[in-house]
Amino acid sequence: MNADLREFIQKSQNHLSSSATSTRLKEEQHAVISEIEKILKKDAELKNYMLNGRVKKPESLKEKIIRKADFFKAAQGDAVKFIDQILDDIIGIRIICLLNDDEDQTYQILKSHFSKEHVFTGGKYFIADTEEDPTYPYLAYSYEDQPVQQRNGKDIYKLKLKYITGEDTFTNIELQIKSLTHMFWGELEHMLFYKNYKFNLDNDFHSKLMGSIDTILETLNAQLKDLKGHLSKNDKLKETKNMVTKILYNKFHESIKKIHDTELDLREVYGLISQLYFYECSNYQESLQITQKILSKVTEIQFSDSEFDFSTTTDTEGSIEDFKIILDNYIKEGKLNQDTPAIFEELAKNIEIFSKETDIFWCCLLVIHTKLSIDREHQGDLSSHYQNSLVQLTYMLLKTYMGKYINDIEIEDSDETPLNLSFINNCILKSLIECFHSHKKMDFFLEDIHQENIINIIRKFLESFDVNEPILSYGATSNELEKISSTMVFILKLQVQYYLNRKVDLQIINEIKNNVTTLADVDFDFNIDSQQLALISEGKTKITDLKHLQQKIYFN
Repeated sequence: MNADLREFIQKSQNHLSSSATSTRLKEEQHAVISEIEKILKKDAELKNYMLNGRVKKPESLKEKIIRKADFFKAAQGDAVKFIDQILDDIIGIRIICLLNDDEDQTYQILKSHFSKEHVFTGGKYFIADTEEDPTYPYLAYSYEDQPVQQRNGKDIYKLKLKYITGEDTFTNIELQIKSLTHMFWGELEHMLFYKNYKFNLDNDFHSKLMGSIDTILETLNAQLKDLKGHLSKNDKLKETKNMVTKILYNKFHESIKKIHDTELDLREVYGLISQLYFYECSNYQESLQITQKILSKVTEIQFSDSEFDFSTTTDTEGSIEDFKIILDNYIKEGKLNQDTPAIFEELAKNIEIFSKETDIFWCCLLVIHTKLSIDREHQGDLSSHYQNSLVQLTYMLLKTYMGKYINDIEIEDSDETPLNLSFINNCILKSLIECFHSHKKMDFFLEDIHQENIINIIRKFLESFDVNEPILSYGATSNELEKISSTMVFILKLQVQYYLNRKVDLQIINEIKNNVTTLADVDFDFNIDSQQLALISEGKTKITDLKHLQQKIYFN
């Protein structure tokens, strides 16, 4: 952790714990609860609900600032600005209702209340629809589609409000709506997993257990599933991989915690390293060999403070030549081409930037990966192996994607050169890297979080057009080929971005429309419904989920 970030965390904690700030926030919490209570009481049909709230504790700031590196940038190092303006859940309010269906009913009541458009500090909000201008203090709602999807895959009603107290003064509020069953399930999950950074070897067991508890809460008469039984081959491989993840935690966690002087949730770091090592493992025996290799490395590794500070290391240069060597066989087989190494280099630069700035998680991943990659005699000389580790890590991250969809691309033998494998691959890789650049988090590459779902989007994308169209042989200009490539990148990016953000990117839609219009005279069919794109762009078609988006943009 660099000195600026450490100082920012300390100042943020000091400001939040100050008597003036603490008193003000508690008073505002009670005022907001009272205001929400008045809104709900206007609807006589809504009964059996409770309201409670909390002010974020200073001790919880450190983990959140580290986990969300963008906070430091957004606040420009100003702790007061961070607490008073940027932190979006400084006050948390929860409405607890009886039944699951009551969640939407409660939300609709609030939505109908906040129905008048209002501009505050340049942003668009909704406030109570009254004839008079609002008087301070008042609540404003920053509208977004509800419910929103949580990381565990479940939906939650989570509203972002502002308690506006002056012309440019406000407090950020997060309002959650939960039924009793969802609250209980969430609290149980929170106690077992959230900020519990001791990675469980039996994490599959706990996932199934939580699923069974969820069923009991939903149906009130379900039974816990029997988790006994003989492990299949895949289960054995998964269990071995989980064991390695646990080993990495046991060996590294305390020393990394001491270096950064805070508890860090590095489960994704350890999990991703295990995933990369076991990616090409085909049987249980191989998994044991990999485990033995990692064990022999782990026992030798020690960390120092300086190894986690990449700010003084030289920027990666010349990695494109390294990627040319690594990708040589793919290029010879026609799966990639001479343009691909530059695409890989772009991802390497992204990871390098994240590691050198305030993203401790990417920094830890790169340090651990480098340590595991070098021999015993080089353990004390990390900087000289930095670039090689970055190149290898980048290659494996994209390979785990590429290996899962590349066999789905079936190119027919033809006298004419088809829209070939390397062209399609480059489009997919460019789209993935652009999506990751926006997302930034390493869960983008984790197969049990986002990777498998994104692979399914890629497969749908490949099914949507004829990969054997001879576009590269009919005499297309370089500009037309670039337009075709960028259009394919945008089409895939539109879907992946929607999956990750649950929001349609209208700028991407407009780029697709413009490119398709420009390529009207080119004999290539993207299988894209331009009319539907226009309706989405104009707000006449509201997209409800990913499947709905795909149904609209592709011709069936």
